[in-house]
Amino acid sequence: MSTTESSQSHSRVLRQTAIGALLIHGLNGTPEEMAEMETFLQANGIITENILLPGHGVPVREMASLGWEDWANAVRRELRLLKQRCEYVFLVGHSLGGALALHVAAHEEVTGIVTMCAPLHMYPGLKRLVGIVSRINPMLPRLHDDVRDPGARRRYNRNVYRLAPVAPVYSMLQFLPQLRGELPRITVPILIMTAINDHVVPARDGREIYRLIGSHDKHLLTLHRSYHMIMMDHDREEVFAKTSAFILRHAQTMSCRRAQLMTTAFRSFFRFLFQKGELQVDLAASVPRVADWRLSTVPKHLTREEVNRVRAEHDPIDQARQRLLDGGTTEAALKEIDGAVRGLVAEAAQFAQDCPEPDPAELWTDVWAEA
Repeated sequence: MSTTESSQSHSRVLRQTAIGALLIHGLNGTPEEMAEMETFLQANGIITENILLPGHGVPVREMASLGWEDWANAVRRELRLLKQRCEYVFLVGHSLGGALALHVAAHEEVTGIVTMCAPLHMYPGLKRLVGIVSRINPMLPRLHDDVRDPGARRRYNRNVYRLAPVAPVYSMLQFLPQLRGELPRITVPILIMTAINDHVVPARDGREIYRLIGSHDKHLLTLHRSYHMIMMDHDREEVFAKTSAFILRHAQTMSCRRAQLMTTAFRSFFRFLFQKGELQVDLAASVPRVADWRLSTVPKHLTREEVNRVRAEHDPIDQARQRLLDGGTTEAALKEIDGAVRGLVAEAAQFAQDCPEPDPAELWTDVWAEA
């Protein structure tokens, strides 16, 4: 193998195991807001990209002409770049950054999402009020950030804007109804954090995200000691720990190694049933092998025609059935096999339902853990 081929192979191996997190700060903020989070995630082996949204980190008047689409496009660009380095990519956003993470996840493939105090409705009448104010004065004085910890407030307020443009706030508020409609489309795992004492985004917005999101694997964490800036406030260590644990757990769940273990277990189970005489045909060969699967190769959407074609060409049960027919097995015999298998499944299901609940002490016996 040449040096170039070896280097490319090594890069592919690194990408297979790399876990990335795209960190997205809030409106009028900077990557400094996410700096401690970034350090914590990196210490746990997670590759991070702490982005600066357009119009931020520059003279404040330059933000006045920018809005939701500019920020969303920036997040998409950074996400695609991070995907080139990492197999598993998570979006981690605070406030506006959380809303952007949700919007992008509705249209782009990601492994999971972490939102912190993301807006969905905000307060009644706020959009109308901001629209009126924007026509009177494009800039307003900015109050101190919503941080309960006095030490954190002093450290952070050294580098914040003293003025806040009104137009970008209105742009975000205009998009929130569309974001609410996008939430059912999101099905990846999500961790939603909200603060009961948040004075910027009401905690009910987090609960509404939890209710509307299409994900089955969803978690809502409500914090009681912090204000809006939860990743800088009293609960920051819990925020960091929960975020890191969520990312690492779900990256492991999606890993190729785990899929390989599962398919190997299925093949062994079918072969065991065949050798015991419970199955007339060895179905182990019908279980697909996991050689080099990538989450990025799975399409987001298939048409009905594509689904039918994939089933016809790749469904292991259909393939096994066709091989039996080609080998001379009759339709009647196949129906008999199908009936026998359904009977075994029904018997197993009934057995499971009839069995009493195990003794709680059994939880600690015969425990197996992956090394």
